[in-house]
Amino acid sequence: MQKKFRRSTFHKYRKTIFIFCFLYALTVGVALVASSHQASALQTFSPASGANSRASSAPPSSSALPAASSALPEPSSTKPLTPPNTKFGHICPNLVVPKVEDYKRPEQKTVYFTFDDGPSAITETVLGILKEYNIKATFFVVGNSIPGNEEILKHIHEQGHSIGVHSRTHDYKKVYSSVEAFLNEYEYTNQLIKNITGEDTPIFRYPGGSNNRVSNYDTLSQIIEEMRGRGFAYFDWNCSAEDATIPLKTVEEVFGSVVGSANLQQDLVVLIHDSQG
Repeated sequence: MQKKFRRSTFHKYRKTIFIFCFLYALTVGVALVASSHQASALQTFSPASGANSRASSAPPSSSALPAASSALPEPSSTKPLTPPNTKFGHICPNLVVPKVEDYKRPEQKTVYFTFDDGPSAITETVLGILKEYNIKATFFVVGNSIPGNEEILKHIHEQGHSIGVHSRTHDYKKVYSSVEAFLNEYEYTNQLIKNITGEDTPIFRYPGGSNNRVSNYDTLSQIIEEMRGRGFAYFDWNCSAEDATIPLKTVEEVFGSVVGSANLQQDLVVLIHDSQG
């Protein structure tokens, strides 16, 4: 039931969501998630929230208009770093972020469109709409969704969008069972992305968000500390398109949710899904 719901919801609402995205982008600017440098600098700027918040995290920054030329800065060095000096540094020791270049945050309002849980056949539809309106976005991908969809992941990369890690299984019990489990899932997905696109990614999103109530608080706190120590930057959201909620939202409710959040935020990080199930 949930698989059918999520797919039909996206197809029913995608035109409304993207029409809003295009119109709002013309007035406030559109760009994609940028580097860990901005995430760190903006941690006290504007808290992002999920449905069950218990902490706060900052939205990302990006380049000024035009958004079409915006992209995640290339690492200044692709040379592997030494194993991280962290509590769990002996686990997946090569999972470390190379240094990224400084990236200046724009002064004008900015919208960030982020898509979770893909890639899938739906992602191609999303890419077509984004290309039509010259919008760049960020795709937080699930490792187990990549096999069979390698070409779609390539298309995301080739069209200039950012790619971030969103775990391997998206199974809360597995992902958050321990720090080691989280790191193993992350390394698997990160390596797939590198094998297919040729590039590492320093950004990710926690399944359920960093404020979730589906994980053990102490374990999640250790994971957050570990990932920060390795140089990775995570991004929550401060606006949800509510395309994966039950009961079904009306077009007006979806539109109102996004527009209402836009009026309250300097930077808007919109959560949408491009998963097929």
